[in-house]
Amino acid sequence: MVKELGVSRPIFAGYLEGFLLHTSTASAKRVSVVKLQSTIAARLRELPFVADAFTADELAKGRSRREYFEQFQHSFYPGRSPDVVIRFQPYVLFTDSDVKLGTSHGTVYDYDRRVPLVFMGDGLKAGKRAEPVRTVDLAPTLSRLIGIAPPASIDGRALLNSR
Repeated sequence: MVKELGVSRPIFAGYLEGFLLHTSTASAKRVSVVKLQSTIAARLRELPFVADAFTADELAKGRSRREYFEQFQHSFYPGRSPDVVIRFQPYVLFTDSDVKLGTSHGTVYDYDRRVPLVFMGDGLKAGKRAEPVRTVDLAPTLSRLIGIAPPASIDGRALLNSR
């Protein structure tokens, strides 16, 4: 994949969202990790099912105006995230499973990010909210419905008024 860098041994391990690089292989050939990341990302962007690829270096520095960069940056954790992260084209499901049909969650696209949240039951007034809510709002809302206080450190807010 990166013969122009003079590296011929395997240099990466596959990961569903990207690649973890064996940087010692590249370092032995005096290829910088940043150059290795950027070369692999550029090659991935040439694939028809890949919309973009971000390097750990780019995500750590946080300077890009490319589409969805900020969302990928929010999920990036140095040392734990892949060295090259892939944004697949919309509706592309990349999996290591033999199952031919299915879905996953967690892409940056609206069809994965927008989830309907419905509360129904006795004592609940019918209504609709126009503003977006977050999945982390579910726990404090359920806490309020059953009359217990959520932990102070909980992320999210109750979406319903007190009963």
